[in-house]
Amino acid sequence: MKSLSFTSIFFVLYIFFSNSLNAQDYKSAIGLRLGVYNGISFKTNLSETSAVELFGTANFGSGYRWITATGLYEFTQPIKDVEGLRWFAGGGLSVFNYSYDFVGVDGFTTFGITGIAGLEYTLKEAPINFSIDWSPTFLFKSDYGFIGRYFALSARYVIGRN
Repeated sequence: MKSLSFTSIFFVLYIFFSNSLNAQDYKSAIGLRLGVYNGISFKTNLSETSAVELFGTANFGSGYRWITATGLYEFTQPIKDVEGLRWFAGGGLSVFNYSYDFVGVDGFTTFGITGIAGLEYTLKEAPINFSIDWSPTFLFKSDYGFIGRYFALSARYVIGRN
């Protein structure tokens, strides 16, 4: 029931803010996220200066699997003198699942606080958006703590131009 309430509130806020999207290059975009862990990225602009980004990543190595899901609220501003270029920064929450294929070794699921800072560029003549970002994370599992090596390049298909 809580999930349904959260979804309903998010949907109403999305509809409310989507009408004020007049200075952004696009409404939403979806695509690939390539970095330390590869995955998918979805970003939607809520207003001229804010966006929500959701991404899921995975890494399958020899004997382990690492899967993440992250939701971020981002502040964004255009960079003057370069049409289509914007900076963004924000934060949110992540959930991490780490599992091992080794006998006698338990995996774990933990939560984290994730920050993000980066640049994005939307092509004027094609429905493509690129971003590069750094997303440092603090995991609540005591033996992991702060992880600062999460850099990524995203390439997304633009859904709805302004």
